[in-house]
Amino acid sequence: MIICEDIKRLELIAKKTREKIIETSLIVGRAHPASSLSLVEILVTAFGGGFFPIPNKSSGYNRHLVFSKAHGILAFYCLLESLGFLTDKDLNNFKANSEKTLPPEPNPTTIPFAGPATGPLGGGLAFSAGAHLASQVTDSKPPKTLLILGDGEFQKGQVLEALGYTAKINYKNLTAVVDCNGLQLDGKTSSVTRMSIEKIFNANGWDTQRVDGHNILDLHAAFSWATSSRRQQLSWLKP
Repeated sequence: MIICEDIKRLELIAKKTREKIIETSLIVGRAHPASSLSLVEILVTAFGGGFFPIPNKSSGYNRHLVFSKAHGILAFYCLLESLGFLTDKDLNNFKANSEKTLPPEPNPTTIPFAGPATGPLGGGLAFSAGAHLASQVTDSKPPKTLLILGDGEFQKGQVLEALGYTAKINYKNLTAVVDCNGLQLDGKTSSVTRMSIEKIFNANGWDTQRVDGHNILDLHAAFSWATSSRRQQLSWLKP
């Protein structure tokens, strides 16, 4: 059970992360701050709350972060700075033209447990399914995967196809979070489609839980539910 001190600690991390997102965006420009700010509490709870600890070389990188909503990657970089894994100097190299740059899309070259480079948004779920299938072919244990999706991606057919496939292959180690902020590059997602993402997940054999994506207590309960559930595909949708 989470206690008040834990909530306060995570809220302080979230506050610092938000400040870093805004500060870095002003320094480097064109950093998609809205996409990043939308994800802060989700990432803070997942990584800072201990549900998805930052993996390291000694652990064999047995956890994998797939950032299908790649435009929000600055939130993750700023969280890593808040947790002491990156520095201000690292953040100032976000999207810089240098060997030490933090790329606008995550890749294993920079963050060994993150990837792939998902510039064509919508490929994260299909990639995760393919990686799981590859682990079966090579008889290796698939890593525990956290997949970050945006609601705008569901206008792409490959996401819907991959939803059904992940249920078919019995993907045990995948946790997906859909950041439903109702926005995309040129306006609101509702101006293009009014599909129910939650119903689409349910129809394809996923368990779903709808939570307030900015409420750390609710998110903590959702991640706790995921770890105790016997179902193998899990998803949260943020209103």
